[in-house]
Amino acid sequence: MLVGNPLILLAIMAAMGFRKRTGFLAGFTVAQISELSLVFVAMGVSLGHVSEAALGLTTLEGLVTIAASTYIIIWSHELYTLLEPLLRPFERLQSLPLASAPWVVVTLPGLERGLPHDDPRRAILQPLRAAVFAGRVAVVARNEQEEAVLARLGADIVLVPFEDAADRAVELLLGEATPGAGGGTRVRAPAPGL
Repeated sequence: MLVGNPLILLAIMAAMGFRKRTGFLAGFTVAQISELSLVFVAMGVSLGHVSEAALGLTTLEGLVTIAASTYIIIWSHELYTLLEPLLRPFERLQSLPLASAPWVVVTLPGLERGLPHDDPRRAILQPLRAAVFAGRVAVVARNEQEEAVLARLGADIVLVPFEDAADRAVELLLGEATPGAGGGTRVRAPAPGL
């Protein structure tokens, strides 16, 4: 159950075109047996179709898989990182024409608690740099700490929208930039009566 069900779901999701990471992480959600299995086995015992030993074994399997899958789901991203080389047969082929793309712009937000291993920006940057992609990568960060980490991971340009917008606003206010040039800044007319 803990190995078979996730592998079956991983294979099905790969055939449907999902990435190996998606199939791997989704597979753990079906690793345990359900409580319905206990109900069916109990019905089988009451009807005389199944021995009481089977009910005990099913109960034990349920307890073990439900308890183990809780920790497997909690540590699923670390397990993926560890087992990723073994999952290559489940990877779908690239469907995007990345070899000819000059830029990939990643605007996915990071997670609130920093830059952990399951950050979606990291999940995009690392395979891009490992693949045949020779273009440039721009990534969005929320702060200087994320900016430094994303630059180390191979981002060519790290955009920090709030800081970039503030810098542009200062340029406009000090007259060092032309409204509309390189940023589409519009000067709005005042509201009537003001």
